[in-house]
Amino acid sequence: MGFWCEGEDDPDAVFAHAYLRKVKAKTRIVTESDRINARIKQAFKAMKCRCETKSDVAYKYYGGRGIKVCFTSWEELLEAIGPPPTSAHTVDRINSYGNYEAGNVRWATMAEQHKNRRPRKKKSAMRRDPGPGLFES
Repeated sequence: MGFWCEGEDDPDAVFAHAYLRKVKAKTRIVTESDRINARIKQAFKAMKCRCETKSDVAYKYYGGRGIKVCFTSWEELLEAIGPPPTSAHTVDRINSYGNYEAGNVRWATMAEQHKNRRPRKKKSAMRRDPGPGLFES
């Protein structure tokens, strides 16, 4: 049942007005600030997950190596690094051996992040012995 508006005598008009009010209450305009906050919240959640959740696929590269998130909230992260310059920027640790903490995090593009990687371990060059007869003439 809709609410009654002053001066409304038509029940259909009252119902339509109530419906529009309900739709307006559910509809919210998303601002740029909302988008930025959502990105930072997601980045913060992902950082916490890979550093603190042992079942996360990336845990061995972060929490398993002792990397910690020193921020207590996404607002603290936002205060430390500010809003992202573009949608192509993601959170990066300046020192890849350090924690997620003020002074060691920044917004970086994927190209910048690829330059800021830990050195890879070299795999030993184990060669399989082909066995007798394969290369004999």
